[in-house]
Amino acid sequence: MADYREKIYASYRSTIYGLSNPDSLAQPIEGYRTGFGEFLPGNKEAKILDLGCGSGYLVNFLIQSGYQNVLGIDNSIEQVEFASKKGLPVIQANALDFLKENRDFDLIILTDVIEHLKKDEIIDLLESILSALAVGGSVIIRTGNASAIYGTTMRYIDFTHELEFTETSMRQVLLACGFTKISISDNKPSFGWKPKRLLRWILFKIWRAIFRLIYLIEVGEDSPRLLGKLLIAQAYKASTEER
Repeated sequence: MADYREKIYASYRSTIYGLSNPDSLAQPIEGYRTGFGEFLPGNKEAKILDLGCGSGYLVNFLIQSGYQNVLGIDNSIEQVEFASKKGLPVIQANALDFLKENRDFDLIILTDVIEHLKKDEIIDLLESILSALAVGGSVIIRTGNASAIYGTTMRYIDFTHELEFTETSMRQVLLACGFTKISISDNKPSFGWKPKRLLRWILFKIWRAIFRLIYLIEVGEDSPRLLGKLLIAQAYKASTEER
């Protein structure tokens, strides 16, 4: 029996991804700046891999931010063709095969990728990423947050999603795979004085307080700390002396 992914990913952009993501590469830049800005390296010559780059939105953001050594890979030919037509450095490749042959990355980024994998595949991928990182290099992972009110929708909105994470399970698997200096946060709306943005920021603060109270009443001390729609984790490859 063929893996369902072969059929789904052959038309991934036209059946789901392109329906909710714009043709313009500029539109998502502000969201990437807010979500990833604090995690990016100061060295603009850092060797960066966007693994599962999709249509290249993040690759474009990194290049626009001045990073000079950026590459994206994706398994979907539709996604790669879209990004290539935009002039972005993107190639079609299987992640595990690529990581076996390419090394010494300062940063590897997985945005909305890890939830598409089965548990054994996640272990294989994370261990391959650790091997492919330079000493002191890091991985950034963005994925849906199962603790969020939107968590169930995130899990099932895409037929190719296999699972979701909480902050606890994300830390658990990163530690088990040998990563260190793990930090995990969630997404937050950016503050702004424009009326719509300011109103959303205020409502977000009010709703988050209510949601946290509901969790406290229902669960008590085991309430999750992070309640945003997305989790953003960064973890490092330690030197031999640090292990």
